[in-house]
Amino acid sequence: MELDNLKELWQQQETEKVPENLRHLLGKKSQGPIAKMKRNLKAELIVVVVTYGVAIFTFFNFLSGQLNSLAWVYLFFAIVFIIYFLMKNRLLNEMECMACQVKSNLKKQVATLEKYVRFYLFAGTAIVPLLALYSYYILIPQFRFVHGNNNIPKESITFIVESAIWLGGSIVLTIVCYFLNKWYVKKLYGNHINKLKLMLEQMED
Repeated sequence: MELDNLKELWQQQETEKVPENLRHLLGKKSQGPIAKMKRNLKAELIVVVVTYGVAIFTFFNFLSGQLNSLAWVYLFFAIVFIIYFLMKNRLLNEMECMACQVKSNLKKQVATLEKYVRFYLFAGTAIVPLLALYSYYILIPQFRFVHGNNNIPKESITFIVESAIWLGGSIVLTIVCYFLNKWYVKKLYGNHINKLKLMLEQMED
């Protein structure tokens, strides 16, 4: 049984070095939680590069440059997430490394991985209100100015209703996206991290 093998290897490590067998069990392609997270991470990276790349190219070339600022916003988000993906991939590679210390480093690495996942959850959710604020205060006024319709008084009923609808819609969409992201992140990473933590806890018993 995989857990029994891990437990035996754990108890035998006087030098706290990860043997080849333990590294293989943690990262093997078919069942290892680390290997699964790495595959999920690579798939996400490809999706981000492709989708954000298409969006950035489209925004730079759409409506005669009126969406250039939105393209720069998406480029910033893309860079942040690519850096995040590379850092998390490096951490996962280190967790498979034969030279890693079992009892000390592996626990710390799992804790760091949890922090990465929490950041991903909140950063992915924060994009919604940030884009809403950007659209409301920069993009929409820019379109109104271009089309000569930028003279809506802030005390008018139209402005108040529009602001209330935009704010309410942004709040609802942010809440929905948070729970969707929470489910998505748990499916791709959370369940595998929990499995790693459980394996470490049971190996110490």
